[in-house]
Amino acid sequence: MCGYCIESNYTIPAIESVCLGGGTMQNHNVDPLYLPNFLQEEQNLLLAVEKVKEIYAFDGYLHIVLCRLFEENILHGHYEERFDKVVSTIGYAQFFEFLEKCLLLLGKYKIGDKWERIYHQDIYQDMQRWNSFILNQSELIDEAINLLNYYYDWWIKGYNKMESDPNKRMAETGIMDPIDNTPLDEGEKFYTIFPLIYTSLIYVWKYGNGTDFIKKIAVNNPKWCPSFFGYDLWLQRKAFYLYVEKVGLLHALKLTNKIKIRFEPVYYALLKHKINKNDNDLIEVMEILNKNSNMFYSDGRFIKDDVSKIIRFMLDTINHSSGQKIKISLTD
Repeated sequence: MCGYCIESNYTIPAIESVCLGGGTMQNHNVDPLYLPNFLQEEQNLLLAVEKVKEIYAFDGYLHIVLCRLFEENILHGHYEERFDKVVSTIGYAQFFEFLEKCLLLLGKYKIGDKWERIYHQDIYQDMQRWNSFILNQSELIDEAINLLNYYYDWWIKGYNKMESDPNKRMAETGIMDPIDNTPLDEGEKFYTIFPLIYTSLIYVWKYGNGTDFIKKIAVNNPKWCPSFFGYDLWLQRKAFYLYVEKVGLLHALKLTNKIKIRFEPVYYALLKHKINKNDNDLIEVMEILNKNSNMFYSDGRFIKDDVSKIIRFMLDTINHSSGQKIKISLTD
């Protein structure tokens, strides 16, 4: 099992159930293996933190919490009480030690001079310091774009990324697991800088003008097999959804006229995106879904028949949401 399998077998079905039927992701079986994905996607951050704390210590998941705290502040405004509730549930000492450790590691990697401020606790506890940081748009956008480009080149395309020797791994462990192809130092670097990458994506979407950087993350898969935690897949899902919100559903789906796209982030965006029943593009959206269903693929549980069924279901959902009765003959 890998990050693709967990995304297809747990994350997407749980999100589907919540988006279409209501409730929360904790209504599903939150196996310890799925806790990172649950923490990434459960809409109520405090509820997610409480659930994870109930099952498991937070040592490996604090990067996710930091990403979500920043995102909440960007999208819903600075709110010190939110920070206090979440961090007190985890434990202040543990969370602040985590921030300090990450700052030290960033000094080692020399990445994100301005964005390292997300590892300073004061910006989450003091609105004036938050505003002083977050409203410095020109410099933050420039560095955010550099960070997204760096992530794209290094983690998605694999330029200058170290890889462990598969033959050596086989000789030492007897296991040929593609997840283990990232050496420990390189993995440490990935998790340390990931909050900078995630927050850069959110910031560029909120304050930037261009969409090319978001699209690059949305449609390109990581070169190596994702770990169980699936941070890179989380970023891809989020990027595709933000791309849809930025350019519109029709424009985003037109990408399938040109390239094959992994189905999970597209389905995620379709579930999350609010259908506007007065949208004049709905008929064309449905035609693209119908015509280009063969341009979707999956590295997880979805196969061609599944994709066709889900697209048929999404067309029915769009029909229902729009109040229209658009007849399209789906091709399998």
